[in-house]
Amino acid sequence: MNAEGTSEMNFTGERYVPGVKGNIELEHRHRYLLARELCHGKDVLDLASGEGYGSAMLSSVANCVVGVDIAHDAVQHSQRAYVRQNLRFMVGSCADIPLPDASIDVVVSFETLEHHDQHDEMMAEVKRVLRPDGLLIVSMPDKYRYSDVPGYKNEFHVKELYHHEFAGLLRRHFTNASFYGQRVAFGSVVVGKGPNVRLAKIHEEGTALACSDEMIDAVYWIGLASNAALPAFGSGFLEQAVGNSQTVREYTQALSQLYAKLAALATFLKDTLSTCARTMATSKRNAAAGSIQIPSSRVSQNHPNATPVRAPHNTRVPCFSAIKKVTNAHAITKKSCPV
Repeated sequence: MNAEGTSEMNFTGERYVPGVKGNIELEHRHRYLLARELCHGKDVLDLASGEGYGSAMLSSVANCVVGVDIAHDAVQHSQRAYVRQNLRFMVGSCADIPLPDASIDVVVSFETLEHHDQHDEMMAEVKRVLRPDGLLIVSMPDKYRYSDVPGYKNEFHVKELYHHEFAGLLRRHFTNASFYGQRVAFGSVVVGKGPNVRLAKIHEEGTALACSDEMIDAVYWIGLASNAALPAFGSGFLEQAVGNSQTVREYTQALSQLYAKLAALATFLKDTLSTCARTMATSKRNAAAGSIQIPSSRVSQNHPNATPVRAPHNTRVPCFSAIKKVTNAHAITKKSCPV
């Protein structure tokens, strides 16, 4: 159950849903938290609203929020899960938004562009529903860092963009555009106290440290676009306990699986050794019985009615090493038998 008391959507990898931990949670929640600061008292469209959690976050400060998604099941879930007076959900697409012209102050659309190839059509629709001084806040994965470098292919992505393509798209449709890089990182944070705080990124270049005012290795880009002056969009660090990080969780899970395999292996070895021990004991008894074999010539001389004692034949044992040892012992015993 989620915080508002309804059943959760299943996570398929196509869209983020609350409750899924790791980097994906940090990335998605961080974007909405920053966007929320620009939505106070505004009429907001959350385009490609997915599960609806982001629209609900924005509605906590906005005048009203409309979540639009192409998936009927996602919209139905959102309508059940997030019931608020200033929040509604509708079925629609990026190229056909079911809202009137000039009805929205802020359009938020995170991780949408890569799921379709109608990018210019989407920008035209966004401009249509925005008021003259309206603002678009949009994000996408950087194709170079997200896909090219790791050699990764996301099955749900239709057309990813490089940063220069993303910048060109926004600048074709809006007078002003600015960009913010995003990635999950581990390190130390130093933040000043008071106003006018400058946040710089320090990274290693060989044995030296370099300082930059922008992120040069962003995995995701957030773009702000408008025909009016752009507002300030905060840079920030969304903190998470190290023990809850995706890396630690993955290692913990891998160790648990390894311990389970080792426990199963220990049980198997114990059972196998026990079986071999029993087999060797039985084989030794059989070997001893087979070594007491009196030649029939002597038996016939001293005991005409006696029957030679022989080891049982066709004895099957599972432990081959034990069989080999017992066979060798049997051969030595036969050679050393005085009769």
